[in-house]
Amino acid sequence: MAVAILMRSCVLETFRVSGGAMLPAISPGDIIIASKLHYGIRVPGSGSLIWSWSRVRRGDVVVLSSVGDPPMTVIRRVVALPGDHVKLEQGVLSVKEGETWQVNACDAIAGGIDFCREHIDNRNYIVRLPVKGDDSVNSNHKGEFLLSPNEIFVISDDRRDGPAAVIGPLVGD
Repeated sequence: MAVAILMRSCVLETFRVSGGAMLPAISPGDIIIASKLHYGIRVPGSGSLIWSWSRVRRGDVVVLSSVGDPPMTVIRRVVALPGDHVKLEQGVLSVKEGETWQVNACDAIAGGIDFCREHIDNRNYIVRLPVKGDDSVNSNHKGEFLLSPNEIFVISDDRRDGPAAVIGPLVGD
């Protein structure tokens, strides 16, 4: 029993997915295993980083705990890193490099006008964009953000579901 508790608090934790925010990559009912050692060793409970061997990268899927009432666990994709200047319009992501906005290449996929293959740092992902003109898209799906040196920007793969968020300060940094 002690080994199981130690594994869950320090090494691996399983989560059953209940929402569709990460469709089509992760479906409701899927069980995912989150590695707590991927980025380094942390003090259980506090999140303080003891030893780091990897940094968060664009395209990583992360498990986050919200501080709302009640607290929730959400799964999102990292799309921007500390210091990035990003723009999100109707689910399409752009990153400013120097003085030029680089629109994330989003290739349409046959069979669905709102699905596309997005390219983030030489990695490909299928995302679902809001249908143009859909007034139900909430305000979290648009805007321009300049991230501080200790913030990341996360968003769901189904850009119609689940808010985008600036997360920071990064625990342990």
